[in-house]
Amino acid sequence: MFLGLPQRAGLFWLLVVIAATAVLVASWGATSPDLSLAPAALLFAVACGIAERIQVRLSSSRPGGEVLFTVSCAVVVAVILLFPLAWAVSIAAIGSAVGCALRGQRQPVKLLFNIGNLTLSVAVGSALWSVGGGAAGLASPVSIPLIVVAALAYFGTNTGLTAAMVAFVLDCPFVWSGAAATATC
Repeated sequence: MFLGLPQRAGLFWLLVVIAATAVLVASWGATSPDLSLAPAALLFAVACGIAERIQVRLSSSRPGGEVLFTVSCAVVVAVILLFPLAWAVSIAAIGSAVGCALRGQRQPVKLLFNIGNLTLSVAVGSALWSVGGGAAGLASPVSIPLIVVAALAYFGTNTGLTAAMVAFVLDCPFVWSGAAATATC
């Protein structure tokens, strides 16, 4: 056991948290921040945290089962498209922390994994958007496929990291089938 998790899950947790920390540090070290974005970044971080609290119930393929989703994905995709990488990952980290606090998440291991997961997922989407779509701008029709790519990269990374952690915790195989990654037991 490592951090109260099975060994592989604990090592994966450590990898995610260290990688997210490295992304945060490297993104700020690589550029000089435009501090004029700070008020908007704070607004989006708070919005992300509040959106984490708003849950939508969807039916599950299991009989009588329901799955809860938050609406924070919409805010996070907006952050990916509107802010440079350094600001986007910072907003994600702060917004995730605020959301976890509002949900009453008091387990530091889960809190840090969730922050790391969202930070890395936003970093992937933001990096792809910065490389491919940022120059065209949001108003250009050429950017539409690039917006989809950035959003799918965010979703795929977020889903993949979460499913991998569940698979490691439950000692189940990690499977990518259809549109989502899952741990199948």
